[in-house]
Amino acid sequence: MLLLNTGSPISPSTYDVKKFLKEFLTDPCIIDLPDLFRSLLVNNIILPFRSSRSAKAYSAIWIQSGSPQIFHTGEIRDKLQNKLNLPVAVGMRYGSPSIEDGLSKLLGLEKIIAVPLFPHNSVASRKSIIDRTLAVASSHGSNMQIKFIPPFYDQHDYINSLVASAEPFLSDEFDKLIFSFHGLPERYLRKYRATKNYCLCEPDCCEKARGEILNLCYRAQALRTAKAFVEKAGIDKNKIVIAFQSRFGMGKWLQPYFDKLLLELPRQGVKRILVISPSFVTDCLETLEEINIRGRKNFLEAGGEKFTFIPCLNDFETWVDSLAKMITTEINS
Repeated sequence: MLLLNTGSPISPSTYDVKKFLKEFLTDPCIIDLPDLFRSLLVNNIILPFRSSRSAKAYSAIWIQSGSPQIFHTGEIRDKLQNKLNLPVAVGMRYGSPSIEDGLSKLLGLEKIIAVPLFPHNSVASRKSIIDRTLAVASSHGSNMQIKFIPPFYDQHDYINSLVASAEPFLSDEFDKLIFSFHGLPERYLRKYRATKNYCLCEPDCCEKARGEILNLCYRAQALRTAKAFVEKAGIDKNKIVIAFQSRFGMGKWLQPYFDKLLLELPRQGVKRILVISPSFVTDCLETLEEINIRGRKNFLEAGGEKFTFIPCLNDFETWVDSLAKMITTEINS
């Protein structure tokens, strides 16, 4: 079994962060420009200015065990291995341990269940990591069969785990619960849409998405996650806000923007918020620094009074049980 996640620099030093960002940003699934333009943009504009700033952000969340994302992914691996009594390896799309490292530990197996730890179908996450895994497996020249578990954005056990992990926070008084999903440029949705006359053509197109359109649409799947969570938790839907984070570069991204929303809500009388980010199952830079440090600071400085961050699932026991169940279903199918 192979657990797949995004990855992290090996340290928060500017050198290691720059190396990691170069690998990350030169992926055509991340910046979809022709190779020459992407290379010029990354090497001459982004890396010289962003590396030191990103290094400071990583330093703010680094733990004694290293990268939080790699640490939590390792915890999930250990618990799954104990529950399923099967070999489980970890592969990161960028950085170390790499997908090559993970697959090398599973060589000799005829069939591998690969688990992209992303609930939603995004070209920048699932497609990139699946393409890379298949390319690495092919380069080994082995006959191993790799089966990827599908997106689980509204899967019953996943939603139950998400709600169970959030329940201690939901018992507090709050004005709004913000679902902050990772953002995508709108052009990505149009580029990978199922039909030319659908995506982002109507204000409520994602709510009406079905079949192959739903299978391909990241935004529609994100909305399904929020809806299923609200129904399971029994929350008043008027207390829910959906936003998208982590945008960079030019162009229009999915809206509303999380960072701008945090500045607007206090002016609307929203003083107490909960924030959850279901795009991630392990805490990482985007949740720990972007949300819980920068987001908290901006909201409180804008007039907010209480900012509560709901951690990712990480190695939450109910979630690991749910993941084990998903994997077992794939093994037996």
